[in-house]
Amino acid sequence: MRHDLERTGLASREGHALALQGVAIEGKVEGLLLSTTIRQTYRNDTSNALEVTYTFPLAWGTTLLGLDAIVGGKRLKGTVTPKEVAERDYEKAVEEGDLPVMVQESASGLMTANLGNIKSGETVELELRCGQLLRIEQGDVRICIPTVLAPRYGDAHGAGKLADHESDAVDMAAVYPLRIHIDVLGDMARAAIECPTHKVSVAGIEGGMAVDMEGGYLDRDFALLLRNLPAASFAMSCEDGKERMLVASFCPKLAQVKSPLLLKVLVDCSGSMSGDSIAEARKALHGVLQELGDGDYVSYSRFGSVCHHGTPAMQPYSEALLKELATAVSKTDADMGGTEMNGALASTIKDVALPKGTELEPCILLITDDLVWDESMLETAEKSGHRIFAVGVGSAPAQDILRRMTEKTGGACVFVPPNEDVVQAIVNMFHRMRGPRPPSMRVEWGGKPRWESDLPASVFDGDTVHVFATFPKAQDRVPRLVWEEDGKAHEVAPDMVVATDNPDVRRLGGWRKVISAKTPKQAEKLALEYQLVTRWTSLFLVHVREGEEKAEGLPTLHQVPNMLAAGTHGVGSVMADAPCIATKVMDFAVSMEKQRLAANDMRYISEACPGRASAASIAKSALSSVFASARPSNRRSEKAASFSVAPAETPMWQKAMLAALSRLAPHATDLADILDEIVAATAGTYVPMRIERLAMLTGHTETVLWAILLQWLMDEAGIGKTAQRHGRRLLRGALAGIDKNMAASLRQRVEQEFAGVDVSTLP
Repeated sequence: MRHDLERTGLASREGHALALQGVAIEGKVEGLLLSTTIRQTYRNDTSNALEVTYTFPLAWGTTLLGLDAIVGGKRLKGTVTPKEVAERDYEKAVEEGDLPVMVQESASGLMTANLGNIKSGETVELELRCGQLLRIEQGDVRICIPTVLAPRYGDAHGAGKLADHESDAVDMAAVYPLRIHIDVLGDMARAAIECPTHKVSVAGIEGGMAVDMEGGYLDRDFALLLRNLPAASFAMSCEDGKERMLVASFCPKLAQVKSPLLLKVLVDCSGSMSGDSIAEARKALHGVLQELGDGDYVSYSRFGSVCHHGTPAMQPYSEALLKELATAVSKTDADMGGTEMNGALASTIKDVALPKGTELEPCILLITDDLVWDESMLETAEKSGHRIFAVGVGSAPAQDILRRMTEKTGGACVFVPPNEDVVQAIVNMFHRMRGPRPPSMRVEWGGKPRWESDLPASVFDGDTVHVFATFPKAQDRVPRLVWEEDGKAHEVAPDMVVATDNPDVRRLGGWRKVISAKTPKQAEKLALEYQLVTRWTSLFLVHVREGEEKAEGLPTLHQVPNMLAAGTHGVGSVMADAPCIATKVMDFAVSMEKQRLAANDMRYISEACPGRASAASIAKSALSSVFASARPSNRRSEKAASFSVAPAETPMWQKAMLAALSRLAPHATDLADILDEIVAATAGTYVPMRIERLAMLTGHTETVLWAILLQWLMDEAGIGKTAQRHGRRLLRGALAGIDKNMAASLRQRVEQEFAGVDVSTLP
């Protein structure tokens, strides 16, 4: 089913036409296998050639399997190659005037599509093929398709590890249409189908049901629920080279118990939670109170820039405590500034004391939108001795960190968008927390596998667990998941093993091999064997142009901005049918300042609302109230744990030059156009005088010597090949007429002139 997406015709805040025209997603559910094709349509409506980069999320557990590009009616197929090879070939194609396409993993859970040299008036379609194994959880299957990268707290290029040409920027004028079609086939079509995020139509087709969503936008995640499915185990086998690969999907039935809990509740009250997210969090918290009972111990903490603990230690359940907690929950709001999640987690683990003499394992129930770049809480969680359970709220939560954190600690995670019953999600989470942890679960395959994937740290009643293995030949027996419980042996097994020729099954197993590899070299080898995109490999193709069709000069970089995620930062709501285009400039400015206090990003606000010159001044005038709301409460009943970030080191001239190059290069096609501003970064130093002297001694222009100096500084700073990509192109262009041996000689002179010499101030 093909969609011809309409063009938006809108301009970005920089005045450029928006290159991304829209996205169409087609999916197919067969058993627990979800296969999707994501079609992204780009068009260059400017007069210059564009290099387009678009950073976008993929759902947790999704594996990128293939790339096609359609250019001028011609279809090209991508190949997975080593990352360094793809980057080298991409740069070569850009400089030769061809149109390369490269898709890379930019951060965990994020991909970046790079399209070089889209000529004026040209349209390019990318088709990204993905595979994912779904899970039955408490009788439901949840299909979640992220569509937008919501603003996250922290430094995207530092903690988030995005390269300079990758962007998480938001443009308030951006509107990208989205269409989704999913076929639900076989036994899965018997489920009750619900979509809490979008208006959909459901119609019968041969072999199942078809779900269509028209008129959507890239401003919220798409969630489709397949309800009321019986717990069932499945198994499939496929060829894997000379071996046979088997995937077993077990859904165990564990004993029904109601163990008492040591529960620390930690809720995100940062600025990004304003609006839909904090409303859902309060509903979830009231659901928590309903699930507490005799024998439980509980504490309640809130965090933003600081963390407030309602009590210094966990308290035994009582009616009086319940009333106190209900009052605290009703007053919970998104008024605590930034999202210092690692500090809050560490403080909750350390400072909230456990009851003496208990042998129960403590749990943390974290309620958050998880919009952070910093991943340091993963190590904090793993070393904590606490099981972490998480409820992700909002229209576009960051799935990756919460999933990894809960799996590492033996917990579980669920994402609940507005309009879905978050209280039922809490009931299901308590079912997991109170349930047993059967020891020594193992898979009996009926033969010795040559390789098998690990079982997760915890297996829960009614939740599917997937396990892969490879064998020299096909197995006669079905695999069994076995464990002991209450002194008795238990097992669960599928009825049969179904042979499949679907290549996606083999490659999903290959992905499990990659993540279990012992060394990066082994992981890269496996990724190439199974043609998978990883941190070591990229998808690459190139459309070679002939003669006069080649693009001339360097393209202008266009970083596709995101729509603002609906319902975040207190702007808009997923309840609205229209796309989330903010009109309350005051609300947006204040909420963004709560999230980005550390960054002091006033430029973001003024640029986000072009034509509203007073936006930044409105935000500045509101800062006093914002800072006041972010300060710790003075209530005596609360214990505050404050987290501060060390002040940044005063930039040296080298850092100032590189920062200027990084900022200016994406919008330039020649180094000479921006050299004056880069040189200005060295004002008050001896650097320009030394460059002038070198020019006189060598007979080369100052532009050439500045380019040599910048190249040397980038290499000395340890900046990778993908960082400041456009800047390196400008430097190569400035040195294009210089012989390699002469360039090496000039590089040596520059190093001698500047290495180990204090030029930070004039003599």
